[in-house]
Amino acid sequence: MSLGPIDKTILEFLKKHPNSKPREIADALGFSIVVVRSSLYRLRERGYVARTSKGYIAKTSPERKSVSETHEDKTSREVSENYIRDLTDLRNEVNDIIDRISEIEKTLQDFGETIARLEKQYSEMRVLVKNLQSLYELSHRRTPSDPLISRLLSEKILSMSEARRYASEGLGSLDKYIESGVAVIIGKFVVSKEFYDNIISKLPIEADKLNELSAKEKILIETLINEGYAYIDPNHVIRLLE
Repeated sequence: MSLGPIDKTILEFLKKHPNSKPREIADALGFSIVVVRSSLYRLRERGYVARTSKGYIAKTSPERKSVSETHEDKTSREVSENYIRDLTDLRNEVNDIIDRISEIEKTLQDFGETIARLEKQYSEMRVLVKNLQSLYELSHRRTPSDPLISRLLSEKILSMSEARRYASEGLGSLDKYIESGVAVIIGKFVVSKEFYDNIISKLPIEADKLNELSAKEKILIETLINEGYAYIDPNHVIRLLE
């Protein structure tokens, strides 16, 4: 009896790809797993293929059954072969299920690690946002309840030691006020950011007009020059260094 087109296709595939499993054959040829298993059953019954511990292989030539085989021997052999085949198929199915469960467990583990990492990042972002929000409120409310902000509002310029002392009574660190835009450090002074921006907006300015400014405005401009942030050009104009 000749082989059908599906059986021929699968047999040719096994000749080129020995030890292939039903799922691999189905994926490679585009057949359903049911069609592949049915074809393998027919090919194995007719002696064209054999099952190994790794999968299926094509035989060099189909096995011929002995003419002298009795009906009882044939029936007994077929029952045994069917029983072994069923056990083997069941074992293979169980192994496939175990493999898929392992893949699912690994996927869930990877997913769990990703969730844990995202939760950690989310917690860190919440802390960062909270700190930034607090600093933003401090920089925009100009609340007099904060020692350093209150002092900067009134004095405009503080010495470094004074600023650190007031900062320790507020947020605890002068850097937090600098990062939030409440104050800037110029040389040995801590200056109100609003006051600093106001002075910067007046530059360039003729050096002769310094006497028209307040004492603290002159201190800041002189400090800018001494620290290299500004300079006096040949025309005696104070300019901000670009």
